Amino acid sequence: MRLVIAFALDEPWSVIARLIAYGVHARELGIEVTVKTLTPRGVDRVVDLAAFSPTLDAPTMDLSELVPGADDVVMFSAPKVHHTVTAQYGRRRPRFIHILQSGLAASAVDDVGYGYRLFQKPMTRVVVAREIRDTIMRLVGETSDMLLIEANVETAPFARRPTNTDPFTVVLNAFDGAFCGRVVDLARQRGFAEPVRVVTGAMPVRERAAAYRASTVLLAAPTFGEGLAQPIHEAVAAGCALIMTHCEALATLPPGVEPFAVVRQGDIEGMARALALLGELPAPHLTELRRSGQAHAVAGAVSDERELAKAMLARIFGLEAPVL
Repeated sequence: MRLVIAFALDEPWSVIARLIAYGVHARELGIEVTVKTLTPRGVDRVVDLAAFSPTLDAPTMDLSELVPGADDVVMFSAPKVHHTVTAQYGRRRPRFIHILQSGLAASAVDDVGYGYRLFQKPMTRVVVAREIRDTIMRLVGETSDMLLIEANVETAPFARRPTNTDPFTVVLNAFDGAFCGRVVDLARQRGFAEPVRVVTGAMPVRERAAAYRASTVLLAAPTFGEGLAQPIHEAVAAGCALIMTHCEALATLPPGVEPFAVVRQGDIEGMARALALLGELPAPHLTELRRSGQAHAVAGAVSDERELAKAMLARIFGLEAPVL
C-alpha cells in the first residue's frame, strides 16, 4: 500500500505545502509516499520539495507517469486533480483523501461545478480550518462528512522578536502574483527607497526564513483558492507587520493577529498608501505592533494536526493508531 500525493503545479503554494506536510506524517508511520504532479498547459514550473516546511524526501514525477497500484490511496486538494487521477486509474479506483483548503472546493461554478459534485462521492475529507469548514457547510449542507484537523504551520524556524533598531524593509512573495510588485513600483515612484526582498516558491526554508526575519513588513495578496496562507503565518512569526488584500485567507490568520491594513483586491493605490502610513509610524509603535503579531503567530502555531493526521492515516491504511 502506498500514499500517492497528487497536485497541479498551478495550485497555490500554501495548498501544496499542506499536502506535503501530510506526506511527512505518513512517512512517520512507515507508509510509502510518492508525489505526482499535474502540469497544466502553459505552466512552466518545477516543484522542489525542499522549499516546503516541513520538508518531504520522496520521489516526484509527472502524473502521466503514474502506474496505478491495486491498494493506492490518493491524496489531493484541487477537484480537477481528482478528475485527472480518476481517468489515470481507469476501472481501478483508488481510495481518495480530499484535503479541503478553501471554500472554493465546494464551488458550484468553478470547474463546471465538479467540486460541488465531488461531495456526492464517497471519500475521506479533511478540512484544515474551522472557517473553511463553515463556508463549505453553507454551500453543501451540514450533512457533509468532514474531519476537522486544523493546520499547524511550523513557525519555529522563522520566530524572531522585533527590536526598535530594525531597519524598515519590505518583503513580498513572488508566488502571490504580480500585484505586490506593482505596489512597490508605485511606492518607488513616490519616493519609497527602502530595501525590498522577494521570496520565491523555490527558496529553501532557511533562505525564506532569513528573508522574513530581516524584514519589517510583509505585503501579501493570497491567491484564489488559498484559504490558509502559510507564508503569512511564517512572516508574522518572524516579526513582520502585515498589509494584505481582502481574501479568504484573512479569516484563517493566527488567532489575535491583526493586519495593519486590509485593502480591496486589486487596490494598488490603497496598499501603497498603507505602506507609506506604516513607514511613518514611530519606531516604538511599529515595534509593538510587530511584537504583538509575532507573539500571537507563535502561540497560534500549536495544534494537534500531526497526531490527528497520523491517526486518520493509520485507520485508512489499517495500521495501529498512534496513542493520542
